[in-house]
Amino acid sequence: MTKVKSKLFSLSGGKMVKREVRVFSTAKVDHSIEQSDIMNTKITTSKQFSQASIKQKLRDKSRSARARMNLLVRDYKGYNKSNSNKMSGSELTDLHNLFAEDFMSIVSQVTPAIKEGGQLNNLLGLNTISQKAGELARRLSPIYKKALIAEDAMGAVPKAMYQKLNETYGLLLNELKYQTFGIDNREPLINKVNEEFKN
Repeated sequence: MTKVKSKLFSLSGGKMVKREVRVFSTAKVDHSIEQSDIMNTKITTSKQFSQASIKQKLRDKSRSARARMNLLVRDYKGYNKSNSNKMSGSELTDLHNLFAEDFMSIVSQVTPAIKEGGQLNNLLGLNTISQKAGELARRLSPIYKKALIAEDAMGAVPKAMYQKLNETYGLLLNELKYQTFGIDNREPLINKVNEEFKN
């Protein structure tokens, strides 16, 4: 059963894309769960509901985005530390993809505030994760706001703006993955984006 809620930017293949956010769906669901639950959860590509996961999702809805962000990094970091040496390569990939989906779910929660001029760093407390995450979030906020306004006004985001949105979002996601999983794939774009912001 699927119910369309609204059109927002989301994550696809590590990139920000415009998509319809659905209230009820059999895929792309929010997987943010507390450490007590995630420690007993096997990461697979099959996403099935259970009474425990539904209860946790309802509990997540009552939390602020900032609290959800704090739990996201803490819980995935704890799960990775306890289980990564027992997981296959495909399971680790699934784990990292779930983290990216959960992060996008939290970003979607604060999208209306970003459109009104809110700062992603303040809304999610990303500077408490790392100084670089806070800096990248401050860079991303005005780009994201402009993209949302452009999409409303023109029905599409200009190519150059879309590219900068993707690149800056990708840098932020890579920094969060580094802080959570210790995977350092942050460098390929960092010099290019830094030069763009100097100009």
